[in-house]
Amino acid sequence: MFNNTKYRQGFTLVEMLIVIAIIAVLSTLILRGIGGALPKSRDARRIGDLRNVQSSLELYYSKQGTYPKATNWDNLQTEMQVLGKNFKLPKDPSGGTYYYCPGAESAAGAVNSYVLGAQLEVTSSTDETLTGMPCGKNCGALYNEGVFYCVGM
Repeated sequence: MFNNTKYRQGFTLVEMLIVIAIIAVLSTLILRGIGGALPKSRDARRIGDLRNVQSSLELYYSKQGTYPKATNWDNLQTEMQVLGKNFKLPKDPSGGTYYYCPGAESAAGAVNSYVLGAQLEVTSSTDETLTGMPCGKNCGALYNEGVFYCVGM
């Protein structure tokens, strides 16, 4: 006598499971597509950070007549305070390490070269972001494992 389909409200369990399965498949496809972009974006930030520090080092050189003699990134931060008390060196986006290696000192005690480096996540040597200079052997810390991007003067 009474037709239950006329008064039915809501979804059945099967309908809900189908919708959840479709959402899960779409989420997996989207996340897989985005996954490769995140390491490249962090690498692009690392390269940009090194270029910015390179500009700051040139400003330091114009004021001091030498590049810093620091032997690591933390010491470089201390020496770069000459540019301003609030000067901050960038930090690696995923908690890694940036490298600073001063060149040899001249007879007058001035440092006239340096190498900045960062370990990249992208391992393809054909990637367009890997066009920096080779890291010198004086930056021994740069040769543990991985792909490095270096800039210098």
